[in-house]
Amino acid sequence: MNSIQPGDGYTFSASSSGFTLDVNKPWTPPQDSGLMLGFSLPKFPKPPLPPDIPGIPVVPLTARDNPLQFQCRTASIAGTDTPVIQIAMGSVTYTQSEMPFIKTGPFTDHRQAYMNFVAVKSADVTPAPLADATSPWMLGGGGYALTGSGRWYVTLSKWDVKAAAAIGGIVNLETPWVSFVKDGSDEFDALFVDSGPSLYQNTTNVQKMEGYEDVESEGETLLDWGHCHTTYFNPRFLGNHVRVLAIIDSIPAVPATAAVTVLREGGATAGNEVQQLTFLGNYKSGTVTLNHSAATSAPFNPGTQNAYDLQVCLETIPALNGNVFVQSVAPGVYQIEFTNVLRNTNVTPLTVNSALVTFSNWYQVTQMHVGSQDIVIPCELNATFLMNKEGVTEAEDPYYLNANSTPTPWADISNIEAARTAGALAFIPAFATPVVNDTVPRAFDTVPLKYSEEGGCTGDADDNMHPFKVNHVETSGGNSTYSIVSGTVNNVVPGNITDEITVSTGEYEVWIKVPYASGVFPATTGFEWDIGTPVPSDTDAEGYVRVATVDGATVTQYVTGSLWGDRIKMGDETATYYYARI
Repeated sequence: MNSIQPGDGYTFSASSSGFTLDVNKPWTPPQDSGLMLGFSLPKFPKPPLPPDIPGIPVVPLTARDNPLQFQCRTASIAGTDTPVIQIAMGSVTYTQSEMPFIKTGPFTDHRQAYMNFVAVKSADVTPAPLADATSPWMLGGGGYALTGSGRWYVTLSKWDVKAAAAIGGIVNLETPWVSFVKDGSDEFDALFVDSGPSLYQNTTNVQKMEGYEDVESEGETLLDWGHCHTTYFNPRFLGNHVRVLAIIDSIPAVPATAAVTVLREGGATAGNEVQQLTFLGNYKSGTVTLNHSAATSAPFNPGTQNAYDLQVCLETIPALNGNVFVQSVAPGVYQIEFTNVLRNTNVTPLTVNSALVTFSNWYQVTQMHVGSQDIVIPCELNATFLMNKEGVTEAEDPYYLNANSTPTPWADISNIEAARTAGALAFIPAFATPVVNDTVPRAFDTVPLKYSEEGGCTGDADDNMHPFKVNHVETSGGNSTYSIVSGTVNNVVPGNITDEITVSTGEYEVWIKVPYASGVFPATTGFEWDIGTPVPSDTDAEGYVRVATVDGATVTQYVTGSLWGDRIKMGDETATYYYARI
């Protein structure tokens, strides 16, 4: 086939292999558009486009707020003359210790509370509740109205104090609380004080401390800590925590206005015209109407109506009926598209007639914290001090001197007055309890923290725990029963040391028989304690050690510790036994 050259027409040539194009003719450009194979298609006018289908107006479901925990915002509530501050509900993790009743050791547990109302407020904060139980905002979707100008603080507070009459009030609840107070108010001064961990100190006496009771007035069993030489932990500072959630400043309100701007002029190329209606400022009440083609729309209320309502209002103008579609693109911002008979048309901008009313004051929110809060207050040891004072009694213990100080209990706690002032804050008995779990999530036993031995102070001669101490158990029915504390002779314990011995009530000797056999002293067989009268005499096979005499409940002790013994035998003389206290 020849190389292809331009031609002014195209004909088909048949061959044995099919059809080919004959293009060996002079070429002139085609007079119509497009490449045609041997013929030209007729040109038809563009068909008219179907009318724009307006968007189906759907009345939106009531919008559900989904704020962050403890988020604050300024809002207006229908029927109120002032704006309100809304505070979202939230959860708080916090700690609770035994301050100031710390005796046996530091104790802190973690708890959680759900905060759903303001518990402390200054006089210029007024609750404005609503009735929506499902609202994530406090007061059932309502808020807190403010009076005057200035600065307010929304805070979260907690004092680490075990309910003590010396403190009182809201502190005794042992839970955190939300406050809404004005800068410089009495409530503000009570909240914003030095904070920090709970501090306690310990005073250790190198002399034995006398007179401690096993059972305290609170009903808890409390043995002497540290072998009777260590006092209780003495509180020095009551820990507290205050966290600013938001700062609220009163500012002049921005006048409420409404304006229409053209976002896109309509035309054959540009498409449908879009105009935007924007509401600005701090709206309190009132309505607007819009003008088009010498007609005025029904009034539109930006505080209570939505995009669908605005479309209905605009369609009360005959030229716009069925020819506009409205959608909300942001709070207070609506886009109006001109459709159907006004499609692709440059529409004269709507004009606004405003009857909007503005608040006199508005409130600017500076958010400091959102989300679940953690206001843990640690309990810390401050220091341990030594003193050397013999015969100190329980009443003279620094802990009790602090607790019973007059005229002010716990006078040695440096911030006790700040705690009392906080406790005196007026608490709003309110709309619900703030506590989710008012008990310790897991049972906590403080007994393992007690460094003590039953009976106290091992090793002292007058204590019931020294080796070979004879104890009167009971006298009943003419009989008396006795026990003996475990001890050793030459590092060996008598075989019946755990037995109790009962005799007819009367005066008896108590002894230990120390046998000798085949060079072993003491021998195992017969090595025991016993009661009788008189003490048996020594023989070559055994010696006897008198440890006490008893007469009913009276015990006279002679041996006050474990022993080391020697057996000496000279010739035919009876063996002699010698003992020394270890």
